[in-house]
Amino acid sequence: MVLQILHDCSAAKPELALRTEAGTIGEKLARLLMQWTKHPLHVLKRKRNETPIRVRATVSEIAHLIGGTEEEVDTTLREFQKKKWLRIDGTTWLVGDKIAKTANSN
Repeated sequence: MVLQILHDCSAAKPELALRTEAGTIGEKLARLLMQWTKHPLHVLKRKRNETPIRVRATVSEIAHLIGGTEEEVDTTLREFQKKKWLRIDGTTWLVGDKIAKTANSN
């Protein structure tokens, strides 16, 4: 059990670090999504330039992870969708390759 807790804490460390990193909410959200794409879903309907991930976190939980408000995260998610950097279908999110530019702009 102790090993599982240590593993869970180590796995969460990069996500928790986003809270204190410099950058806009958009940059932090993009970095979080890029971290999550390291564990993609294997789905049949997928475009070549996007990575599917399963997101079970709420907007509130995401806001807490990156040090923003729910409104900021919600607005930024809508912006990412409008730019076609992100598609959201329930808990399946398809992260476009172009989002990496935003994640690395800092």
